[in-house]
Amino acid sequence: SYRMLFERNPIPMWVFDRDTLRFLAVNRAAIRQYGYSEEEFLGMRITAIRPAEMIPELMRDLDQRRRGLQEPGVWIHRRKNGTRVDVEVVCHDLEFQGAEALLVAAYDVTERQMAQEAARLAEEKYRGIFDNAVVGIFQHAPDGRPVGINRAFAQMHGYDSAEELLAGVQNAGAELFVDPQRMMEVTMAAAREGMVRGAEVELYRKDRSRFWVLVNLRAVHDASGKIVLFAGTAEDIT
Repeated sequence: SYRMLFERNPIPMWVFDRDTLRFLAVNRAAIRQYGYSEEEFLGMRITAIRPAEMIPELMRDLDQRRRGLQEPGVWIHRRKNGTRVDVEVVCHDLEFQGAEALLVAAYDVTERQMAQEAARLAEEKYRGIFDNAVVGIFQHAPDGRPVGINRAFAQMHGYDSAEELLAGVQNAGAELFVDPQRMMEVTMAAAREGMVRGAEVELYRKDRSRFWVLVNLRAVHDASGKIVLFAGTAEDIT
């Protein structure tokens, strides 16, 4: 029963000796993922599938491992052909063939890691554009509470930073608009049509002086179609 569960498991798995670090058993999925034959695996130590620069970290991790099921962790492994693969490793100690051993399952998460890295880079790019744009950019909740603004929008209103405005303004309609009804008209139009372009509105600065802006506003929906956010730009046209 054990052999069937181990050998036929679609997740790459192996057992290794805690003392010698030698592979004691590998399943078919591991052979496919790493490119070594079973005979090759059984003649190697687990350090053979790690990049050389990561072996010290591996040894520290093994020294610190407790008994029982371990929390999963993401590591970089190396295939026989030299290519690298990101894996999420889960392991559990057991006695195997008279030796203290660890049973390891290594999920290939390379695509997931690449997607996360792409998302991180996209977020950095977006944040750079958002923070450094010369046009005011803002986001507010359906109740009028500002939830995200850039530096240009804050300075347009006489605040030194985005953080200062967000801390000081709880309702944009009541506190920033000369005519709060005007904000309601624009947001309702955005909710109804999806996008409003070129709306002229009069706003207050921090010192209560007035100025005019040209607003573009878009309604942002969640997966169910509910409006969760309004996002837009504001250009001073005073």
